[in-house]
Amino acid sequence: MSHSKKIMRNSGYTLAYKMLNVVLSFITRKIFLIYLSSELLGLNSLFTDLLGLLNLADMGLGMALQYNLYKPLAEKDNEKVAKLLNAAKKIYNTVGLMMIVVGIILSFFIQYLIKDNPYSLEFIRLVFIINVISNASTYFFAHKRLFLHATEDVYITNIIDSIIFIVSSMAKILVIVFWKNYYLYIIIDVVYSFVSNAIVSYVCDGKYKYLSQYKGYSKNEMKVLGDNMKELIPNKIGAFVFNNTDNTIISAFLGLTMVVYYTNYFTITNQVFLIAPIIAGVVKVSFGNVVQEQKEEKQHMFFLNSFQLVQFFYSSICGVLLFCMLDEFVGFWYGKEYILSLSFLIILTLDFFVHSMYQPLSMLLEVIGDFSVLKKQQLISMTLNLIISIGLITPFGIIGPIVGTLIADIITLIFRIYTVLYVHYNDYCKEYIIKLIKYYCVFLAEYIVCFIICSVISLDITLVSLIIKSVMIFIFVIGINVTIFYNTDEFKYIKNKFVIRR
Repeated sequence: MSHSKKIMRNSGYTLAYKMLNVVLSFITRKIFLIYLSSELLGLNSLFTDLLGLLNLADMGLGMALQYNLYKPLAEKDNEKVAKLLNAAKKIYNTVGLMMIVVGIILSFFIQYLIKDNPYSLEFIRLVFIINVISNASTYFFAHKRLFLHATEDVYITNIIDSIIFIVSSMAKILVIVFWKNYYLYIIIDVVYSFVSNAIVSYVCDGKYKYLSQYKGYSKNEMKVLGDNMKELIPNKIGAFVFNNTDNTIISAFLGLTMVVYYTNYFTITNQVFLIAPIIAGVVKVSFGNVVQEQKEEKQHMFFLNSFQLVQFFYSSICGVLLFCMLDEFVGFWYGKEYILSLSFLIILTLDFFVHSMYQPLSMLLEVIGDFSVLKKQQLISMTLNLIISIGLITPFGIIGPIVGTLIADIITLIFRIYTVLYVHYNDYCKEYIIKLIKYYCVFLAEYIVCFIICSVISLDITLVSLIIKSVMIFIFVIGINVTIFYNTDEFKYIKNKFVIRR
C-alpha cells in the first residue's frame, strides 16, 4: 500500500475515533456537572494537569523510539526493530513503576495546590493515587503502540480504543446517574487503560510474530535511545508547561470553581486541537519513510508545504468556528453563567491557530531527528510561559495563563522556522515564510468577517441555530480557502492524491 493511501486510511480512522471521543466526553462532562458537582469536576481537571507532570518520566522515549525505528523498518531489519522495542520495554516498565512511587509521594503535597479545598485530604489523596495507577498502567504496553504507529498501523489502535472507549463511557454515565459514585467513575478509567492496552499488545504480537523471536537487547540499542532522550528532556518539560500548568495555576490562585470555567472552554479547544498532532503523527511516519527513501530537499519541502496547506484548512476552519461559536456552545451546553469575556475568547482562539499551524514544522523536526536544537528553545518558551502566566493571573484573572501560552507559542513558531528551515532547508526558508504570512492574513480576514456577520445575525441559542451557524461558517471559510489556493501546486497535489480516487 502506498504512503498516501496509508495516510488516508490512518487519518480516517483517527478522525472517526477523535470525533467519537469528543462527543462522548462532552456528554459525560455534562452529566458529571448535573449529578455530581463543579468542584469535583475541577478537581478532576487539576489531576489531569498533575498527571502531565508525572508523564515527564517518559523523558521523550516515545519520540526517540519512533525516530530510531524509521530506518530499520525501511530496511526490513527485523532483529534491529525487535531489539529496539525490547530496550524501550525495559525503560517503559521502569517509568511505570517510578510514576506510581512518585505519584504516591506527590499525593502528600497536593493540598497546597488547591485554594479553599472543599474535600478531605484522605479523599483527594486516594482519588489522585487511583488516577496515577490508571496513567502509569499505559506505560507497560506503550512500546507496542509506538511500534504500530511507526509501521503505519495506527488504525488498529484507533479501532480497539474506540470500542473500549464506548463501553467505558457508557459505564461511566451509568455510574454517575444511578450511583453518583466518583470512586467507581475513576476506577473505570483504570480498567479502560489496562484492557485497551492489553488488547493492542495482543493484536500487535499476532500481526508481527517476529517481535517475539528476538530476545533481549544490546548496549547499542539502549545507548541510541538514551542519547536521544537526553536531548528531548527539555522538549518534554516544555510540552508539560504548555499543556498541563494552566489548571494548576488557576486552582492555586483562583480555586477549583474557576478551573471549571476555564476547562469548559479549554476542553473544547483542546479536543479540537488534539486532532492536529494526531494527524501530524500519522503523516510523520509516512514522511519519515519518505526521508529515508528520497534524499532530495525539494521533495521534502513539497511534502511539508502540502501538509502545511492541509493544516491551514483545518486550523482556519476550526479557529473561526471556535471564535464565532464557542460562547454560544458553552452557554447552550453548560449554562450562560459559564460564559467568559470576549477578550478571553479572542486570545484562546488566536492561540489555537498559532499552535495548530506550527505542527507541520514540529513533525519535520522530529523526522529529521535534530533534537539538540530543541533545548534552548523549550527552556526559553516554558520560562516565559510560567512567568507571564503567574505574573498576570492576579491582576487579570483567568486571562493571564492564556496570554502566557499565546506569547510562548509565538516564540515557539519563530524558533521552529529557524531550527527546521533556516538550519536544514535554508534555500526554501524565505518561500515558506511568505506562504505562512499569506495563511495568517487570510485567516485574520475570515476571523473578523465571520465574527461581524455572526454578530449581526441574532438567533436564539438552540441546537438548530448552532448547527445552522456552524454550517454557514464552515461553507464560507472553506469556500474562501479553496478560491484562494485552488491553483497552487500543493492544492493540486492534495486533490489528486486524496480526493480523486484512482
